[in-house]
Amino acid sequence: MKNNILTGLTSGFVSAIMFISAAQGHVLGVLFFTFLAPLPIIITGLGWGWISSAISAMTAASTIAILVNPLAATHHILGVGLPMAICSYMLMLSREYPTDNHNDVLTEWYPPGRVLSLLTLIAGLLAAVSLLSFAGTERELQTIILERIDTFGLELPNEIDPNNFAVFVSKSFTPALAIFWMTVACLNLWLGGLITDVSGRLRRPWPDLTNMTIPRETPLIMIVSIGGSLLGGYPGLIALGFTGAIFFAYFIIGLAIIHNVTRQLSARIVILIIVYTALFLLHPYSSFVVSLLGITEPLLPIRRRFKKI
Repeated sequence: MKNNILTGLTSGFVSAIMFISAAQGHVLGVLFFTFLAPLPIIITGLGWGWISSAISAMTAASTIAILVNPLAATHHILGVGLPMAICSYMLMLSREYPTDNHNDVLTEWYPPGRVLSLLTLIAGLLAAVSLLSFAGTERELQTIILERIDTFGLELPNEIDPNNFAVFVSKSFTPALAIFWMTVACLNLWLGGLITDVSGRLRRPWPDLTNMTIPRETPLIMIVSIGGSLLGGYPGLIALGFTGAIFFAYFIIGLAIIHNVTRQLSARIVILIIVYTALFLLHPYSSFVVSLLGITEPLLPIRRRFKKI
């Protein structure tokens, strides 16, 4: 228990230093430390338990509050510490079932797909909170964007009207934040799980991520969020954040499908290289196609069909 507490304190301090470095560093350092700030908390949760992860999150927030200010600490606990501690806790949940041989038990672990669906909820909520803390109305948000363009001396091409650009950025504000946060969270959960597994500390078997699914209610939630995004003002912007997060979740499912169905193909490596190259060069169109693959999978169970081949 003493080692678990010490690990939590140490990893929390490391996460805090990364978070502070991201806020005060250069561009490359900002990107590097922003992406890796959740990693110590995740590794601690997956390898030493959720209590250690919670200690890590609280240590990081306390350190940031002392070294920077309470507002920055709030940003960390809401955007990094608390979500990662919750995900670590859920990934370690399990229940046992008796088998036909009553001397054995079957352990069922919490599905990663349900953690992915939780991430969409957290991402949408964080985007909404960020929006409300940034500006009071949509018009005020657009005014702030125009002011930032002037402040940083950004020069738009002559054919782009600054007011139209501000409208576009305001509409993209919440989905961009939600997708960015989910990207960071998913990469850190995968990397943290991989590091913990390689080190022998992972407390659960490594899941088959290529078979990952999300709850069947998700399409209905997506329809509601898309409908809400058609509303004007802040309700529409908030709904757009949830829509972006859900589409990203389906993007992950689409990638899982591609990895799954190419397992037995001799040209698998070539296909995956083409897919990821297209995702890089043809974004956002290629990303939309992959998301569409995840959305339509319940109607066209591609993974199930390939298993029969």
